[in-house]
Amino acid sequence: MATTQLDPPPYDGSITNEKFYTTGVDYIRWFGQLYGAVQAAALQVGSTVEVTDSNAAIATTPFELPTLGNGPYRLTGYIELIAADGVASSVGLVFGWTHNGVPRTKTFALLTGDTIATADSFTIEVPTDQGSPLNYATSYSSNTPGKMHYALTITVESVGGNTNQ
Repeated sequence: MATTQLDPPPYDGSITNEKFYTTGVDYIRWFGQLYGAVQAAALQVGSTVEVTDSNAAIATTPFELPTLGNGPYRLTGYIELIAADGVASSVGLVFGWTHNGVPRTKTFALLTGDTIATADSFTIEVPTDQGSPLNYATSYSSNTPGKMHYALTITVESVGGNTNQ
């Protein structure tokens, strides 16, 4: 993702000068840069998904979002084990979206370390069709059924100046 460089505000002019609107060209340019930087910033869409203690797979679930415009959107997830199985376990994350009328998915590598120090984060930027849902799912396996527990946090952000929401 490109970073927008914003110059510092002009130091030799006065924004309160009564002639500002006719002679404040430096400020007008600076506010134009500021507007562009704000428009290009990522904006969280909807509420963060918080799963605080799960010991089962989560079926495909749409994010609770307003009607979306065409992407791009950034989906970011964080999973951590909060109770280990003691033998073997795994949890995985899948994101889904639709682009050009085709349902698409991204399945991330399984989290297989069986300790409470096991954690990972996942990010993907996706184009989407207007009005199509974004969704997530998890896979789950524990040697002793239900013994391993995990926590999951996911956010959805509009990126690249998308204002079609």
